[in-house]
Amino acid sequence: MDVTGGKDVEGQNVQVYTRHKGANQHWKIVYVDTAEDQSKGLNKYFGFRINKPFYIVSRLPMNRIVYNTGGN
Repeated sequence: MDVTGGKDVEGQNVQVYTRHKGANQHWKIVYVDTAEDQSKGLNKYFGFRINKPFYIVSRLPMNRIVYNTGGN
């Protein structure tokens, strides 16, 4: 994923783009509930915790969260 144009502004589009290792392509996963729940486990194929809601957060300076507003 890529923040379009590398602009760290509210409402900026996110797109699928060729990997170029720019700052606008760095992301982190932040789980809503950070408490460890051993009963849910880790999906080793995808690297996500099973049944734990999360946010995708940009690593640009403002740490904006990705959300979908009806796009594909």
